Amino acid sequence: MTAAGRDTGAGSRSPEEALAAAVVRVKGPDGEPAGAGFLVAPRTVLTCAHVVNDALDRPRDEEVAAGTRVLVDLPFAEGGGVAEVERWVPVRADQTGDIAVLRLPAAIPGARPVNMADTERVWGHDVRVPGFPRRSPGGVWHYGRLRGGTAEGWVQLSQADPHGIPVEEGFSGSPVWDEQLRAVAGMVVVIQPGGVRQTFLIPTRTLVAELPELASVVRPASPFRGLSTFQEADADVYFGRQEDIDDVTALLAGSHPCVTLVGPSGCGKSSLARAGVAPRIRERGHVVLVVRSGEGTTLRAALASELVTALRPRLRGAARAQEVRQLEDLLAERGLMDALRMTGGDREQRLLVLLDQGEELLAGPDHEVEEAVRLLFPARRPDGMRVCVTLRSDFTDAALNHPLLGPALGRGQVRLLAPMSRAQLEQVIRSPLDATPAVTYDDGLVERMLDDAGDGPGALPLLGFVLAQLWDGQAAGRLRFDTYREVGGVQGALGRYAETVWRSCVRGADEAEAMRLLTDLVRFLPGGEAPMRNVLSREEAGAGRWRIATALAERRLLVLRGGDGEPATVELAHETLIGAWDRLEARVRQDRKFLAWRAELRHDVERGQLLDDESLTEAEQWAALRGVELSDTERQFIDRSVKRRVARAESAQRQARRKRWSISALVVLTVLALVASGLFLRRNAELDGQLRRAASEQLAARAEQVDDVSMVTSALLSGAAYRTAREPEARTALIRQYLRLRHVERVVWDNHAPVRDIAMSEDGERINVGMTSGDAVGLTLGADDVHERGLPKGSRIVALSPDGRVSARASVNGKVSLGISPEAGGDWRTVVLRDGDAVRKNARAPVDLRFDGTGSRVLAALPGEGVLAWESGSGRRVGETLRAPKGWETAEAWFGPEGTVIGRITQEGAAEGAEGRLVRWNLDNGQPDSATWGTDRTGAVTVSGDGRTLVRCTPEGLLQAWDLTGRPKVRQQYNTGQLGLVCPLYVPRLDRSGRYLINPVQRFGTSFGRFRFLVLDLVEGRPATLDLPAPAQQDESFTGSSQMPAVALTGPPEKLRAAVGVGATVMVARVPRPDTFDSTMLTARIRTVDADHNRVISVDADGKGLRLWDLRARKSLAAVRPSRPLARLYSAYSPDGRRVLTPAEDGRTVLVWEMSGSTLKEVDRIDLPRPPDIDATGPDPRSGRTPAWVNITFDGPDHVVISALSYVVRWDLARGREAGTAYRPRAQESVEVSFAAAGTWAVARPGHGQAAVRTPDGKYDVVIWDFQQGREVESIDLKGAGAVKQLGFDPTGRLLAVLTYDGGVRVWDTDKQGEDRWLKPLTYQGVQWLGAFASESTLSTQSTLNEYTTWDVRSGDELYRFTPGYGATADLTGNGKSMGVVDGSAGHIFELKPEKWLKRLCEVVGRDLASAEKSLAPPGSRMDQVCD
Repeated sequence: MTAAGRDTGAGSRSPEEALAAAVVRVKGPDGEPAGAGFLVAPRTVLTCAHVVNDALDRPRDEEVAAGTRVLVDLPFAEGGGVAEVERWVPVRADQTGDIAVLRLPAAIPGARPVNMADTERVWGHDVRVPGFPRRSPGGVWHYGRLRGGTAEGWVQLSQADPHGIPVEEGFSGSPVWDEQLRAVAGMVVVIQPGGVRQTFLIPTRTLVAELPELASVVRPASPFRGLSTFQEADADVYFGRQEDIDDVTALLAGSHPCVTLVGPSGCGKSSLARAGVAPRIRERGHVVLVVRSGEGTTLRAALASELVTALRPRLRGAARAQEVRQLEDLLAERGLMDALRMTGGDREQRLLVLLDQGEELLAGPDHEVEEAVRLLFPARRPDGMRVCVTLRSDFTDAALNHPLLGPALGRGQVRLLAPMSRAQLEQVIRSPLDATPAVTYDDGLVERMLDDAGDGPGALPLLGFVLAQLWDGQAAGRLRFDTYREVGGVQGALGRYAETVWRSCVRGADEAEAMRLLTDLVRFLPGGEAPMRNVLSREEAGAGRWRIATALAERRLLVLRGGDGEPATVELAHETLIGAWDRLEARVRQDRKFLAWRAELRHDVERGQLLDDESLTEAEQWAALRGVELSDTERQFIDRSVKRRVARAESAQRQARRKRWSISALVVLTVLALVASGLFLRRNAELDGQLRRAASEQLAARAEQVDDVSMVTSALLSGAAYRTAREPEARTALIRQYLRLRHVERVVWDNHAPVRDIAMSEDGERINVGMTSGDAVGLTLGADDVHERGLPKGSRIVALSPDGRVSARASVNGKVSLGISPEAGGDWRTVVLRDGDAVRKNARAPVDLRFDGTGSRVLAALPGEGVLAWESGSGRRVGETLRAPKGWETAEAWFGPEGTVIGRITQEGAAEGAEGRLVRWNLDNGQPDSATWGTDRTGAVTVSGDGRTLVRCTPEGLLQAWDLTGRPKVRQQYNTGQLGLVCPLYVPRLDRSGRYLINPVQRFGTSFGRFRFLVLDLVEGRPATLDLPAPAQQDESFTGSSQMPAVALTGPPEKLRAAVGVGATVMVARVPRPDTFDSTMLTARIRTVDADHNRVISVDADGKGLRLWDLRARKSLAAVRPSRPLARLYSAYSPDGRRVLTPAEDGRTVLVWEMSGSTLKEVDRIDLPRPPDIDATGPDPRSGRTPAWVNITFDGPDHVVISALSYVVRWDLARGREAGTAYRPRAQESVEVSFAAAGTWAVARPGHGQAAVRTPDGKYDVVIWDFQQGREVESIDLKGAGAVKQLGFDPTGRLLAVLTYDGGVRVWDTDKQGEDRWLKPLTYQGVQWLGAFASESTLSTQSTLNEYTTWDVRSGDELYRFTPGYGATADLTGNGKSMGVVDGSAGHIFELKPEKWLKRLCEVVGRDLASAEKSLAPPGSRMDQVCD
């Protein structure tokens, strides 16, 4: 029984209004009333059984069959017709019963069900009752008073007014309205005539006991879920995200097989995916699996369990557990879609996997992430498979930078989910009651909750919780203000409830254990700042804490999971508890260091990397303090680390003793006497060096700390760190600063409040800057200096005319004014455009302020008023006020051509940056034209300075450039497949002509980060990139700041410049005009750099073109068509630069090319040998493993070693034939061959005619294969260091670098023996890929955080470290002094000379350190003349 379309404000209606909309007359065939009834649902009428019989003119004891028709109407509202009897309960011998339910064919317009109350204490309650006696068929009202109950279950009703209307025939079946309860308390059933009339009613309780199906109407189930995530079964009561559901569903149903739903914690991502998207996709015929990676089990196990639930729902107990185990094995062998087909049959061809809380993958070991990527994001995605991932926005950078997860997510679409707007939150509050009959809110309660909730990302769970509390505390069908105040309102209800539950469930003796439980229910990711829920297993909790957890779960503070073969676990009901519950928030704050340390410890445990030095000392301290809170595995891990340290110490002591025995005491004394003075001096020098090194490290760290306050100070402190001591940290800080500031011409404003908006004149000589503090400044740029002119305080927005002569500002209270510069000398003239009465009537701050292309007009968009325009010279109003449709407001506005204004409108109350619509007004008459764009949803848009071009992204992800002259029309259109990164738009800006667009599309780097701007030539369709500094990274959900830059773009095409405000810094940068090199680098399938020969080779997106480029000149040298399509694998250059080899797409062919000057010629094709029945292009059905990719490494200029499909061959390029005997694995069985094809690969050992081969099934991890002898000549046993992931020899063939899957890198010296063969490990973890040896002592690596690092392998020291953009490729020159890089569209070779980097930084910032900045320096710093 539902009440679609019912007014949730019904509780505010008077009793007369409420009853008039619900009371029904039950009539006989002659139209005479037989009695009354009332609506309890839109199509359900309740009345007495005897009234039905009277209307049908039948004896009262004659049974009435279901389906019998009865005439009814609403006397106080228009409408009526025929109803059918649905239930008929006769009058029994004990006088009970006498109830009938009638069913209307359709809801009657204007009718509304009544609220029904159920309470035992009604004595003395005043009531009113409508009735239809024969003498008053139009209806009369009775006023009475309730008394006590009777044996029949009735309640007595006495007449309260002796002069009023008595209850008589015609009142039977009427609702009895209780004035105190403000709801219907029951139904009139018996009328006793006589002197003092007595009437009896059937109370609500008795009605429900007789007809249990009425319970859902009288006491319906709660439509609110509190802190619980909405599930698929809750789709009918899930509201507020309809447009988001449509958008995500369309993306998944279209060309985006993977959609990552990104939003701050508490914005409702999980509910949207589960209750919104999942049902929609299931309706399309997909099997839907909903999994989380952090629920105490692996993702593969969770997928297997969900598959069994979906395909074998009746399995239970041991049979189900066995089926899950079998499916786990099948998933490991065959992958997800094959497992689905093999288990569900051919009919199950389409699948949606909803991976909820995807950030939890980041906490797992690499092998689990790798398996997740293999299962959910296979390289060759099967048809019919869709994946939706929910991800917290504060983990987006970590996820996209993850070496395994980042590329997988990057192949799909990222959909941002903003916190709900006020309008959406109102839907969350009101819509559930639209579908719930007879339940309403007290007057004003909805508005109060909306005001209290605000618009922050954490409002939704707090609101959901308080709504559930209101439901539980309802009275007489009303959600009450009294309850709202009692529970503490939106902001206080959850914390108050949690504390109440805690005090009732936790005894004093259990307090310590309970607090430990709270600690274990929260965790941090390694290196992370944001707390998260932690899933705690029953075994980890122990009996005492599990008992406490069970008690808290019974009160819905925690959630228990597991059972039926699944492990039992517990977690917080919602992450919002961490901030909303003072006790838990204080505990997390108190234990933050411990939790962060334990996260790092668990990360080390998962990787098997024992602790050393300071990390071990810290672990011992924590173990002593809180060892009881560590698991057995963690304590054992620390113990093993201690034992290793003891063993090392004992070994060192033995060596020391041997040395002492070998030295004569006399010699020692003599030497000490001779060099005593020298040692003293050397020791002083050593101490000074140590102090400088420590200071250098601290300066590099402080440069990072002040970066969001002053990028200039940050850059200079990085230089000071290098001047103080040339330590790795200093070099790293310096190279990062150089790369982020490489494209900046100059910094013009710094170290003030954060920049809000920015405007620049067309000649680039004047800039207006508005700051979040309300301050504003005008800058005039000279050749060597910058002149400042303060603008009025309290500015909300600033603008600047194209010629720079007129400044406009809008204040926070709605005042709009102009400042006009004098022609020659004199003072600036102020023209007030809006003030006085206009501001007093509407003091809201304007949201947009803009000049037209000539600077002769200026407009302002004011909330609640519209768009106003003025002449900038005289200040006179121009045209009409341009108003958005009702319920909408203008967010942005631009002058268009031919007397038009273009506006982007959003719904009232929408958050800044929310999607909206486009509208075009006629400025002269104020008439809107919304037909051009209709109701299409539009995010950020931009219009050119001349008003003739508009650029937007469509909901389908198409970038459209519109010609606004005449009737607007699409001029160009691009999709992400053509150009990539074109949508969405964040801060888009067009140049004056409308040809060039810039838009920040990516942010990368955790410290000294960069924004990547896409620069697009809309005429030629060519993209380029421009990297500029980004502020220090923040948690958007905490700070409320999106950290997007403020941008202005001006200048002629040949001299485009951007003024960019980032943090508290404003800089000017030259904007590149995209050329062929740019567009090729951005759209290529893959690019490979040869730094020694100043070249880069690119493979076209379709694999059917190969292009050779001069890297420094960005000039095309050759473009050819290969004999077969090329793979997305790096090419390999010969050491002499004469040849390049490219793997083909078929996985079994390599093409050989010769290069000379500007020629590129295919001279040979190598058809690789392979085992029978192995397909190189996809997973093998026998093992589910994909063959390893083709690996090519040179052994001198004329020989190359190629590994593919488990075979390793050495090829003589000069003779075009195989050289020596190929390596083939020992595998014989077909499955073994399949595994070998996936796990065998090799690298050449230069100058030796050998190769290092990784063997997946042999006795040793790596063997050295000699092609001339045709046998293994040496082996490498890593002794448990981890599975080999990558290998690389230095140019001499002496040193072999080994990367293991745990991210560790070790170097093996083939000229040494025993343990001495292993050099000092470069790193124990964190490396994703090996680069090449630039020389026998220099090696480059790429980390899991996308950091490029250059190492001195002999000393084990880090030389340089920096973060390129996503998809960058780099190559060191053989002498290690320069690096060739293609990053975005930028290709360049830069020298690894810190002095040159520092010189460039000083040119950009234009000054040296100030005295206040020097005060930041620690002892030992060298701060004088950083920029000498």
